[in-house]
Amino acid sequence: MSDEPTRLGHGIERVARHLGLGPVALIQQVLEVWPEVAGTLGEVSEPTVIRDGQLVVSTTDPTVAEALRWRSTTLVTRLAERLSTGGVVTSIEVRLRR
Repeated sequence: MSDEPTRLGHGIERVARHLGLGPVALIQQVLEVWPEVAGTLGEVSEPTVIRDGQLVVSTTDPTVAEALRWRSTTLVTRLAERLSTGGVVTSIEVRLRR
């Protein structure tokens, strides 16, 4: 083990990749634009993880979950337009939290 200091950001990125969570910067970007991209649905849902291009969004409301599923193609397009990384998010999976 090296005594050289490691930047915290690099360590967080490494852990996120190991857990399959996606790049931390990308997740942060999605969180920042989600309210605008999802509109009123963004107020009652939360992006939680990106794995292999799939954005996982959670909500506690079954009606919101269904609306997000119906609008997923539009949401992916809007995300691609708003994110600096373009089309990294290729699909959306909606999960219902209890």
